[in-house]
Amino acid sequence: MPSIGEALRSAREGQGATIDEAAAATRIRPVHLEALERDELGSAGGAVYAKGFLRQYASYLGLDPAPLLEVYQEQKGEAAKPPVLQGGLRPIEAGFGGFGRKRRGPNWTMLGSLAAAAVVVAGLISLLSARSGGEPEPVVAQPSTTLRIAVQGRAAAPARPRRAPAGVRLVLKWEGDSWISVRLDGELEFQGTVEKGERRTYSAKRRVDLVLGNAGAVITNLNGRNLGPAGPPGQVTRRAYTPKGQVSASG
Repeated sequence: MPSIGEALRSAREGQGATIDEAAAATRIRPVHLEALERDELGSAGGAVYAKGFLRQYASYLGLDPAPLLEVYQEQKGEAAKPPVLQGGLRPIEAGFGGFGRKRRGPNWTMLGSLAAAAVVVAGLISLLSARSGGEPEPVVAQPSTTLRIAVQGRAAAPARPRRAPAGVRLVLKWEGDSWISVRLDGELEFQGTVEKGERRTYSAKRRVDLVLGNAGAVITNLNGRNLGPAGPPGQVTRRAYTPKGQVSASG
């Protein structure tokens, strides 16, 4: 099973998106997105914010955030409840139960239990306040109002069918040298030879037209969908792409 970071990175790379593009769409800083993909969720500013970022980033990538959050909570051990307060309160309850009995002297057992419970509570508050380098950790069970509204709006996205992209976003990756001509909505954008290892993105409103001298060396990704090589290796090929997909090129 892939880790949380591997699942996020694989989904982003499958859509041909960069970290900067994902950061612009989610309004999450690139350093936090990179930390999520490296499984360093603790670098996202605390558990509350890490879960919010994880939920929002997964929704942007079209993933169901619920299984990822469950794995994160299991790793953090959030399901376990600390027994400190329960153990400290049992002597207090026993002390209150003894009020009905007649005693000539002060109830030293009850007073000692109260003092011990006060020390435990004070220590717990001090521990929570000292976390994250002296910055107090959020005590509330839910994020702030603004973050909670944004996260709830994002969480509903996977249940809805994804809308057709408004335009053409074509990502090209060269696995070998190839001459290419690119036209965006009929206007010549580029013409020349591109070397192996290059990666370029072209966007248009209606149509992208390509002429390739070595079509098998160019891998195409249309609106996040991998289409594979643009044609047979070593052959001159014409291709056209619209928001609906690849269409027959003419001319």
